[in-house]
Amino acid sequence: MSFGEKYTFFGYILVGSVHLLFAHGVWRGHDILVDLAAYIALLDLLFGLLWVMVSLSIPAITLTLLSALILFVLMDEEVRTELKMP
Repeated sequence: MSFGEKYTFFGYILVGSVHLLFAHGVWRGHDILVDLAAYIALLDLLFGLLWVMVSLSIPAITLTLLSALILFVLMDEEVRTELKMP
């Protein structure tokens, strides 16, 4: 990550914290967070595509592919019902 730029580093911490909160909520099986996790994955995919268009790099491609995979899995109704079980 970028320690040299103060605002970029805190932005990474903020985005990472949001993702960790959603991951914890999905792991615990909270209904609302399981439903919202698909939208977070969609936002990740869109920002990953923008990042690929701006600068083609390994982190941009990795973010885009992982976001697409997570979105594909979370859009399956069977997966959602399994995650919502206590």
